[in-house]
Amino acid sequence: MNPYNHNFAGAKWWKFDFHTHTPASADYRQKDESLKNISSEQWLIDHMQAEIDCVAVTDHNSGEWIDKLKKAYQQLEDSNAPDFRPLFIFPAVEISVSGNIHLLAILDTDKNSLDISNLLRDCGYKVKESETEIVTEKSFIEVVEAIDTFGGIPIPAHVDKKRGLFEKVEGATLKGFLNLPQLYACELEDEDYKFPELYKSEKIDWAFVSGSDSHKPEEVGRAYTWVKMGTPCLEGLKLALMDGGDFSLIRSDKFNSDFNPNAYSDFIIKSIKIEKARYCGKDEPLNIEFNPWLNCIIGGRGTGKSTIIEFLRIVMRKERELKALSENSEPYKTFANFNQIGETREDKGALREDTQVIAKCLLDNSKFSVQWANNGSLPAIIQKDENGNFNKSSGEVSSRFPIRIYSQKQIFETASNPQSLLNIIDKAPETEYRKWKDEHNQICASYKLLKAQIREFETRIKKENELKGNLEDINRKLSIFQQSKHTSLLNLYRKQYNQYNEIESFLSSLTENYQSIKNINIEAASPNLPIFDDTDEIKQIFENYIKKTKEFNNNLSELKIKFHQLIQEASLSFKKTKWQNDFNKTIADFNALKEKLKAEGVANINEYGKFIQAKQITEAEIQEIENLKIKKKTAEQEAESLLNKLTQHRKKLTEQRKEFINKVLKNNHFITIKIEECGYKENLEKSFRNLINCETRFETIIEKLLPELRDPKQRFQKIAAVKTNIKKLKNGESIKGISDDIRFLNRIKKNVSEEMIDDIDLWYPEDKIKVSYKRGKKYEPIEHGSAGQKNASILAFLLEYGKEPIILDQPEDDLDNQLIFDLIVKQIKENKKRRQIIIVTHNPNIVVNGDAEMINVLDFKEGQCKTVAAGCLQEQNIRDEICRIMEGGKVAFQQRFKRINIG
Repeated sequence: MNPYNHNFAGAKWWKFDFHTHTPASADYRQKDESLKNISSEQWLIDHMQAEIDCVAVTDHNSGEWIDKLKKAYQQLEDSNAPDFRPLFIFPAVEISVSGNIHLLAILDTDKNSLDISNLLRDCGYKVKESETEIVTEKSFIEVVEAIDTFGGIPIPAHVDKKRGLFEKVEGATLKGFLNLPQLYACELEDEDYKFPELYKSEKIDWAFVSGSDSHKPEEVGRAYTWVKMGTPCLEGLKLALMDGGDFSLIRSDKFNSDFNPNAYSDFIIKSIKIEKARYCGKDEPLNIEFNPWLNCIIGGRGTGKSTIIEFLRIVMRKERELKALSENSEPYKTFANFNQIGETREDKGALREDTQVIAKCLLDNSKFSVQWANNGSLPAIIQKDENGNFNKSSGEVSSRFPIRIYSQKQIFETASNPQSLLNIIDKAPETEYRKWKDEHNQICASYKLLKAQIREFETRIKKENELKGNLEDINRKLSIFQQSKHTSLLNLYRKQYNQYNEIESFLSSLTENYQSIKNINIEAASPNLPIFDDTDEIKQIFENYIKKTKEFNNNLSELKIKFHQLIQEASLSFKKTKWQNDFNKTIADFNALKEKLKAEGVANINEYGKFIQAKQITEAEIQEIENLKIKKKTAEQEAESLLNKLTQHRKKLTEQRKEFINKVLKNNHFITIKIEECGYKENLEKSFRNLINCETRFETIIEKLLPELRDPKQRFQKIAAVKTNIKKLKNGESIKGISDDIRFLNRIKKNVSEEMIDDIDLWYPEDKIKVSYKRGKKYEPIEHGSAGQKNASILAFLLEYGKEPIILDQPEDDLDNQLIFDLIVKQIKENKKRRQIIIVTHNPNIVVNGDAEMINVLDFKEGQCKTVAAGCLQEQNIRDEICRIMEGGKVAFQQRFKRINIG
């Protein structure tokens, strides 16, 4: 929550000191004569530094300092003094009434010192002002009436202390005073004070205010009262005092010193401006200002109240929620008709080509404008920097500026299908659904990957019998070689033949080298020597190098001959070796063996090596299959572990949902929401049919297959049994009462793939949402309630949950006044302390008893929706509009402000 540090339209809380003194009071300087020299400027600064917003200057029987303080205030404001902050000065006086009872009289901010003197005269105070021990000639009742006639507010001072009403008066006299209609508030210093029995027996319900009764600077701000008003004035103060309680007054001794009722949520909408729409903002923009707390938009039928909500939906990018609904739903149809361009009178649509909507917002104390233009000409988000400039900002509007919008029709649809509450529950950050879903997807993906690997392993493992048969054939053929006991000869032949090949390769390479140099000749150019007859020197060089070239050619010819001889010698040397004799014998033995084996059925003696190689390869493949079996078993164990993990993870989601619901509805005594784990049987058949790709037919078989979800303890076992049965059917196993239907059995075998079996393994029915509402002393299922009771129940939940702004369009439809007052109003009062609420309403109880801080009154004039009044309940014109427009408005005011004259 942010501390209150922005100016907003409508009502807010003001720190009001009801009882202060200046040097004009004789006892101000009783113990410290130096204080008599305090300046009026310093007196004001002391209160400003104490962050007092409103001060009643209540000197003893004197208004001498009123004019001084007003003049000093103006000078401080004009000079922009460092410690200056706005301070509303209420001229007042503490009157010593006959019987020496102290009574505060507070006048409006436009009064002055002379007005205080005139009031004192009317009260029968005829001696020199500021004397504390001299009392009025008129009685207490007469003084109270005089103050009221003068237009002021009489407040008995420190009733629980010396010279206080309850300490000075008792019996019939006190009873007469208590029942004075002009008295509805008193100053109380000790909240634990034991009131006189008469106060209780007469059922008096005064508002209790607190003031500092400061007589020196260090006492400034030691006690005060938070007062809810618009701009501080006597009318607003009077209404707050008549209201009393926590509605409009909060004493400083009720909370810690850092308490601030003006705190508001991290994100609020300050205003919406609509330009060039079909029914609003055509000639000049329609600007609606909002307060951080409760805002009510009121007006007669057809004045465009819901139009404001729809434009908020558009600019804050919340239309997707309606587009996700069925096209036949009323909310979808209504918005679809609104969200189009209308050209003629007959056309639907509230937009024009150049319609623009701008919502000013505060997010974490930073100023933003969220924008929408039908022609796409505006950036979605701009932010105001410290220099006052707006710069384009990135991100999605719906995620950065989350709001919740519900029309009465949306609430009705949710009430008709409570299961849709799951979407709201899962969007709550506390539920951590996104985190849960990510982990869920990871488990499912890992499981599917493992199952794909297992199927791959199984495909390769199926080759095991074939490989083992091949190996037997290979071993049988090899046994022929081994039985003939010629293995050593074959090995010797293979070895020597490889040696022979190596010798031949060597000799061949020598021959190739000889061939490459055989035709090489070095030829020198034959220069034209006669042209050099005149220079023997050049001719000599030519002749010298021609001679050497011939010598090189002669030498090269000799080398060629020698290299050829070398090759012949090498070939002859190999042939003369013992190895050559051995090899010749081996060849002879080998040829003899070939003939012998041929006679025994082995056509090609060279296949021995291939058989050996084939045996090695086949044995390796068989060993790999053994390894695959181990891997398959491990993968199956991991897959089973993942399924167990998924089960626990699925249970975790239900627990998170339950924890969230319990937290949200902890103090709500009207509605209960229970979540049955995997208990949504209404959608069970549909989701199961999707899994097995069987949308129709086989009703009896499907019914037998599906689990009975009545018993929560057996639910997961029965779901597991369904999955097992499908696998059995897929594998052709018999299941009593199901396998008899050959068509269904064939359908499962043909249409349900292995991948679909994986999805079935990962499937769990959705949780069941059960909503009950309080009817008398019992809770009844929401299905048994009336339309109003259903809507009230869902609305109770929607109001209870969340901190983001919530916008409601006529939520009271279908609700009777008692439900509105007992449920909705109470929740609005509680919820607006932590979130911004914007309501379009026809019901005065929501506005008046919900204590709206800001009311916008709309009317439809000259084809356009316009604001005809905007302000708070403390303003007379707003109260007049409520009584004029809203049926029962006057009654609502009278019920809340029992002593107010509505007019």
